[in-house]
Amino acid sequence: MDQEQELWFAFDLEYRSVKQIYQSLCFHLEKWPGNNADPYEQERLRDLKSNFYKLMLEKQYIYCDSE
Repeated sequence: MDQEQELWFAFDLEYRSVKQIYQSLCFHLEKWPGNNADPYEQERLRDLKSNFYKLMLEKQYIYCDSE
């Protein structure tokens, strides 16, 4: 496979899994030691964290939760 070609995946997650991944991303970013081999890793982690937070907000909006 060509290294320039992006590989995409689609999957279903229950809310508890979304929340757990978000918490793991928060922890990993807080403890992030840096990565000289991939300078964009931290940026991707921030983007992932933001996207998982949006999923949690969407759940609160749909179900009028205050969790």
